[in-house]
Amino acid sequence: MNIYTLARLATIEPEIVEGDPSQIERSATSGRVFYALEQALKGKLPSMFFKTLMKYGVLEDFFLELAQKSEEERKNIFCFIDRVSIGEGGDPVLPFVALCYYLSMKEIFMLCERISVPSRWFIAATVAKRFIPDLKKFPTMKDEESRNLFILVRQYFPEEMEGLLSIGLLSGEIDQKIANLILREYENFKRKLSTDLCSFSSG
Repeated sequence: MNIYTLARLATIEPEIVEGDPSQIERSATSGRVFYALEQALKGKLPSMFFKTLMKYGVLEDFFLELAQKSEEERKNIFCFIDRVSIGEGGDPVLPFVALCYYLSMKEIFMLCERISVPSRWFIAATVAKRFIPDLKKFPTMKDEESRNLFILVRQYFPEEMEGLLSIGLLSGEIDQKIANLILREYENFKRKLSTDLCSFSSG
């Protein structure tokens, strides 16, 4: 069995990691790695994908940025991914954003290029990296600033505002009060946008 397949399966059944090392194939293409990652991020415990790669000494092959983190930093990142994950069958983009959140922009770029992620994933990770820290400023933003922020979210995360807010909450960037305010104002923004579009179409 290939190590990336084993790591993917470990996100569903963690005990499967106890395979025979001599029977594990360790080489893989970037396409195979990305497919395994995509499926792993839909699993119950996405962090097991990376922990399994660590156990077999291949994490640095495609996830060098994680391998270079300290043990404590990796532990925090893995915990963060699991908390953000929606669970089996969920959208893998948000856990990927969580994975990238504590990486630098350069590290995100290198990781995305190495495993050939789709442009949507790369854009989501980089936009969230810039967007989430700005959320704490929302209560003092001018109308135009908040509107531009919502336009950005709607463009890249049309159905994922709650997921982004959960990343903001779990990372400590915002508190629940700000999250509730943003969610309420975002719903108002979408309603107004829908009304404006209807008016424009009927006109």
